[in-house]
Amino acid sequence: MSDFLSRVTAQDIVLGLTSILLLWAPGFGLAAALGIRGWLLAGISPGVTYGLTALFSMIAVWLGFGWSAGFFFGATVLSWLAAAALHLWRVRQGRSSGSQHFVAAEQPWSRAGSALVATAVAVAGTVATAVVVRGTSGVGAVGQGWDAPFHGNAIRFISDTGLVDPTALAALGNPETSGTFFYPNTWHALSAIALDLSGQQIPRVMNSGALVIAALAVPLGVAALLRANNASASFAATCVLVCSSFAAFPFDMWTWGQLYPYAASISLVLPFLALILTWLRLKGPQLTALTSLIALGIFATHPSVVFVAAVPSAFIIGRHLFLDRSRVWRELTWIAILVGVVVGLVAPFLPGVLGSVDGVAGYTRPPAGSISAAFGDAFLLGNAAPEPQWMLGLLMIAGFILLVRVDTWRWLAFSGAIFAFLYIVATALNGSSIEFLTAPWYNDRYRLAAALPLFGCVAAGAALHGLVRRTASALGSMTGKDVRPAIAVSFVAILGSYALLTNFFIERNSERLRPSFDSPVVSHAERLGMQALAEIVEPDDLVMNDRGDGSVWTYALTGVRTVIPHYGLPAGNDDRALLLDRFNEAAKNSDIQRLIDDMDIEHVIVGEGFMLPWERATGLTGLDQLEWLDLVYSTPEFRIYQVNRQLLAAGPQGEAP
Repeated sequence: MSDFLSRVTAQDIVLGLTSILLLWAPGFGLAAALGIRGWLLAGISPGVTYGLTALFSMIAVWLGFGWSAGFFFGATVLSWLAAAALHLWRVRQGRSSGSQHFVAAEQPWSRAGSALVATAVAVAGTVATAVVVRGTSGVGAVGQGWDAPFHGNAIRFISDTGLVDPTALAALGNPETSGTFFYPNTWHALSAIALDLSGQQIPRVMNSGALVIAALAVPLGVAALLRANNASASFAATCVLVCSSFAAFPFDMWTWGQLYPYAASISLVLPFLALILTWLRLKGPQLTALTSLIALGIFATHPSVVFVAAVPSAFIIGRHLFLDRSRVWRELTWIAILVGVVVGLVAPFLPGVLGSVDGVAGYTRPPAGSISAAFGDAFLLGNAAPEPQWMLGLLMIAGFILLVRVDTWRWLAFSGAIFAFLYIVATALNGSSIEFLTAPWYNDRYRLAAALPLFGCVAAGAALHGLVRRTASALGSMTGKDVRPAIAVSFVAILGSYALLTNFFIERNSERLRPSFDSPVVSHAERLGMQALAEIVEPDDLVMNDRGDGSVWTYALTGVRTVIPHYGLPAGNDDRALLLDRFNEAAKNSDIQRLIDDMDIEHVIVGEGFMLPWERATGLTGLDQLEWLDLVYSTPEFRIYQVNRQLLAAGPQGEAP
């Protein structure tokens, strides 16, 4: 515990509180104004906030306004006032019975039950916080996986320029194809507001946001779903307690590729399902608007997650229609209205998303193991780890068997089975039909694995809760007295045993997370070198760099733009690819000289740490032997060269070896 606390700074606490307020306050205010209360309100607020962010970013683009904290909060307050006016008007018209109308469940929890769930949320949040803080070796650590620098650069770009159109990120993702590039940027837009409000370094902003999602959004989303589906408080508390134990979500999303937006979007799925359950029961324009907003938030944060939400939603809606066949046409009308509103909200994003379908579906990955191994990884939660989470996996399997026998939870068991199947085929098989099935997830088993804990935490909670009930029943029959003390004793004994046996997998999940934040790709010395670069270069200078040595973090960390803005180099970046291959031939290659002049390249940087499997680009080798490059900063891990234009123009006296 002391090791954990020593890594938490005052900056972390302030930024954490800022992240919580930013993620909850806009959505909380709107949902509360529309009459939502209780655990549903707490759970859906982040999803509503992401939906508002996507909506306001579209409005900013249409109106030609720059994206800023002032614009975002001004639009938020206006949305609150409009929502309050709508709700008040409906109450006065007798079409709504006030705030209690939207408390999501028919069987209320007692105060003691709510306190039990709140305690479980606190424990789960503490577990998640310990994993993130220990796994990052401090929240200010630089994420050193594939996608992290792109996300960091996108946050800086939106903050610096105010350009929030998703196509504008072509400047970072694919500069040669600005007319066709598209990347959903809702997570980045909200993170840019956090950056503006806090003034902290971008890695700290990114990791603080990740911590808040893991520690609060996930357990509150679980609680909201259990509440909406009329589960008991003890059942809900059990599910919440185990939700922070799973490695595949959210922690693996910050290990494999560092998929910050995907993790944020996945965290909205359970609150969305809670709202779907409430909407089917109560309908009304307020709930329709909120459900549509969360759907927009999911889509605009990461479109792939729409398919994760669609599978259980289809089961829930299908069950509802089957049980209420006498009113099926009325229900279908409401469903059509909801779908129409959602389609209308996401329509501005559709051309860009559809235009990127071929690129997303084009990812092919070789099989990573046999079907039997993939089956074991899916249900025992191994997922390429040295040791599976076998105890949690066994609880999950037992829970799915229990839930498939319960009518109100059967949809969840079926959904879990579908994503387990998709994970297995993505891991063990290859071919066009498999790629078609898994295309929305980039044919990536890790993204599919992240969906399983959404359903697995409820299943594992069901198994533990079943043990509690059986133990309490046995104790009650032995004593022949009031069963409530037996339930309390059983609850503490069973959950305490789980905690003692697993320690909530804190150490395991921390160790799994650590390599992506503690590696030589971007060392402390390299960060110092990037800061020195910012003091040397002129504003708007473009700096030549390698693609695999961590220097792609330069813009996010310092504001200095680099020629290569991301580890990936998509098709169409011919000029940048040519520079990577032949930059050191500039003295004898007029095409390279022209590119240096056109891009106004005055400096070159190289770092020592590399993302596997890359090595130094051929065009950036032998720089010390080039007379037209002057070494202006040097440490064993980072070097800065300045281009000597006169010597470069003089000819090939300083050719690459």
